[in-house]
Amino acid sequence: MKGLLTSSALKTYRECPKKYELMYDQRWRPVRTSGALRFGTLTHKALEAWWKNLSGDRLGAALEALRTESDPWDAVKVRELMVGYEAKWGSSAGDYEAIGVETKFTLPLMNPDTMGESRTWDLGGKMDVLVRALRGAYAGCIGVVEHKTSSEDIESDASPYFLKLTLDGQISQYYLGGMALGHDVEFCVYDVLKKPTIKQLSATPPDQRKYRKDTGALYANQRTADETPEEYRIRLRELIAENPNRFYRRHLVMRTDAQMKEFLGEAWDQGRSIRDGQLAGRAPKNPDACFRYGMCAFWSHCSSGVELQHSPDFYQIPDPHAELKEETVQA
Repeated sequence: MKGLLTSSALKTYRECPKKYELMYDQRWRPVRTSGALRFGTLTHKALEAWWKNLSGDRLGAALEALRTESDPWDAVKVRELMVGYEAKWGSSAGDYEAIGVETKFTLPLMNPDTMGESRTWDLGGKMDVLVRALRGAYAGCIGVVEHKTSSEDIESDASPYFLKLTLDGQISQYYLGGMALGHDVEFCVYDVLKKPTIKQLSATPPDQRKYRKDTGALYANQRTADETPEEYRIRLRELIAENPNRFYRRHLVMRTDAQMKEFLGEAWDQGRSIRDGQLAGRAPKNPDACFRYGMCAFWSHCSSGVELQHSPDFYQIPDPHAELKEETVQA
């Protein structure tokens, strides 16, 4: 059976071959996930529900998907993001028909020079939404909608966040995935939501509190108690309403035949490098990646030799690509 190269697997290998080995060859996962990952997963869950209900109660479905979330602060942030998302994009929901939500695909990895199939690897993944455009310049055409959350500036199409998409192999892989399902994909809508960065307001320490002489009340920028989730929700809703473009942007990404061929060449070379390392039993560490997004979950193992099988902080999964074997959801 061939191995599977998803965009996440390829990204992990580029980040650090050792991390790829631990996550995909040995199938280890950390018990605790980062806050950014949890927030992105929760937002993705709400967006999935929104797009499944394009012609119905989109916001209601999205908020219902968040009902069981136990972290009150993440729940508030994502709920208010979805309220703003509906206000921003609800009027254009009729521009698209969702053909499939969380649409999985697999296809052979091809050598771009010979178009011969790899005997080692397939490409695979899941597209957030496979759509048909009903209005606009691409009316009648098939496209992909890719959801992302980011802390970066997304107010301009010229921001570095969007400029780098020219080189993003994930988009090329989704074009190929759509084609493997029998669709001629002609566009990708990169649907980005900015993660709120405002913090909960804390109570002013008693020794730093200052009171107005005329009323005896605290000055406006001071507090006697920590901000509640409801107070935070109101403040966040006002902030999003003041400037929605700060929090939401959809960016159109296209692919040329030359870019598709370039992606296949890069994926072919990475697949060969991964296989060479597997056969040789080597997986080099990349120290430059250890603290790129905070401390890597596998730092203790790589730096001090902590055995993962004896650590309560890690567990093994039976299949690193189990999500691709679930049922595809049709909208």
